[in-house]
Amino acid sequence: MRRYLTTAAVSMLVAAAWPCHADEATARRELAASLSRQEALFRQSFSLPVTSPEVNALLSAEIARNTQAIGMPMQLTISHFTYDHAPAQSRIALHLANLAPAQAEFMERQANQMIQGSGIDDALKLVALDAFKEGLAFLSARQGASQLRNETPAVADFSVDGGQQELMPGLTLSEVWFRFERQVKAITAIQFRFSNGRKLMARMRYTEAALPGGGTVPVPAAAEITQDAMTAPQDGVTIPPKVTLRYGTCTFRRMPPAAPAP
Repeated sequence: MRRYLTTAAVSMLVAAAWPCHADEATARRELAASLSRQEALFRQSFSLPVTSPEVNALLSAEIARNTQAIGMPMQLTISHFTYDHAPAQSRIALHLANLAPAQAEFMERQANQMIQGSGIDDALKLVALDAFKEGLAFLSARQGASQLRNETPAVADFSVDGGQQELMPGLTLSEVWFRFERQVKAITAIQFRFSNGRKLMARMRYTEAALPGGGTVPVPAAAEITQDAMTAPQDGVTIPPKVTLRYGTCTFRRMPPAAPAP
């Protein structure tokens, strides 16, 4: 009798728990809908202010180093920077702290001209949001080849073969792991795993924002990037092992209408 009751109790617990878990087909449908929503953000033109203590320190040091080399050292304190996105490209604009408005305008213009098209500019765009954007595009294109690694009522973890792509010299992508959170309906973590054993992880928190044409999309509110992959300077810029970012209010810009077909 005791054995029968134990078996019955276990069976009831399993039966009760089973409906809480979606099957793989459901998890994949949820993932596809999530990726579609997130990609909708990057089809827009928008501006996103970004604050990061690590990036601020990096920028101040790089500006001082570059201006020292030309005999005009500039010691500047960075307030924040703006990530300006358009579907064709993104760009970065620095904003300085502790300066009078007229002086700030002049110094910001000089600082932004200095970093434009440089390794600093590329590294900033990568850290600000480009890495996450490219990760989402990679996952979206390879959904069918992804492997479901873990599935619970709260999350579904997938991985995709990296195809041995060389993201940058010395870093060959072996696998991309990512986590989809059901309640958030978004990818909240992506980890790039390289053939040399190094890794780069991006974790993201979101807020919902209204699109100009209707509907809403998840917009980054905070992020944490941890990595041991870029220990050597990239184009002269050393990326810290940990970078934290906070994003301000996203401002959408209406894109011009498409030109009529000839």
